[in-house]
Amino acid sequence: MSDRTFNRILVAIIDPQAALSNAVRRARELARHSGAQIELFNAISSPISEGVAHAQAEQFTRLEASRNRLGLEHMANRMRREGIVVDTRVQTGVPVHEAILSEAQKTGADLVVVQARKHKLLARLLLTQTDCELIRHCPVPLLIVKGRAAWRRPAILAAIDPYHAHDKPYALDGEIISAARAISAMVRGSVLAAHVYRPLDGYKTDLWIGAAALGATAAQEKSHAREVLKRFDGALRH
Repeated sequence: MSDRTFNRILVAIIDPQAALSNAVRRARELARHSGAQIELFNAISSPISEGVAHAQAEQFTRLEASRNRLGLEHMANRMRREGIVVDTRVQTGVPVHEAILSEAQKTGADLVVVQARKHKLLARLLLTQTDCELIRHCPVPLLIVKGRAAWRRPAILAAIDPYHAHDKPYALDGEIISAARAISAMVRGSVLAAHVYRPLDGYKTDLWIGAAALGATAAQEKSHAREVLKRFDGALRH
């Protein structure tokens, strides 16, 4: 079990005029199980223009913000009728990812939920700039929602790195496991922890030295695997 709790969930809404998004549905499901409050948040970036064009763009932004507030309130009222406490807010004039990060910090959000964007086939391998920036800098657990199907005792995979490659903080593994356990407890799921590593023989492809000079023996590979497992077990115990 985890002592982590989710008391305030920030849901970043891309289009408040659209139907209830999968991100909102998922946040609503978590709130039902945890009693958490929800904030529906929409950010509109500043228009890039000057002079008369800038004034017209600013007017359009104000109209869009007003319309988006109504859209967020419409979503919120549907959940309020279910007994969920829901706040709404529209932020203008700041890049979307900066607005989301600032709002999460200001309101003390425990969890940030965003909707995965749909892309054309070629672009599906890439995340949007907003998604990437949130993954890099979000100070609390971030849930990027894609599927719509309801959770039915889901298995939650906690991917950890006991070697802390690329200067990852030592406490990060514990934070990942704690968040996974907390969500699992809310939805009556289970937690699986995993670490993916490269065999010794896999490193030779990164170097120009001949394969014969780098080939690892079976004994060396087994020793390497035992060391990885030892570190993995140690990370789970902390």
